[in-house]
Amino acid sequence: MKTTSVPTKSFSVWIGWQGGSNSTQFLQRALSLEMGVPWTDLLTNLPPTPTAGSFTDALGTNGMQFYRIKAVRWLEAELRPTNG
Repeated sequence: MKTTSVPTKSFSVWIGWQGGSNSTQFLQRALSLEMGVPWTDLLTNLPPTPTAGSFTDALGTNGMQFYRIKAVRWLEAELRPTNG
């Protein structure tokens, strides 16, 4: 998966991505990159997922926010995540 765009507007950020069509997709946000700061799920897409996705998030009052997109493939026989 790759991020395709992250433009900001006055009070929101638009995040676009491509890839991960056979994976569960998670869009997550954290307020810091320090160890122990939790990542919050903003969006979860279950497979089959579209090859392109997007999400608009309100910026709120925090000065900085960090985003990541995570893709998890599940083995049908074992029902547990794999790397990939």
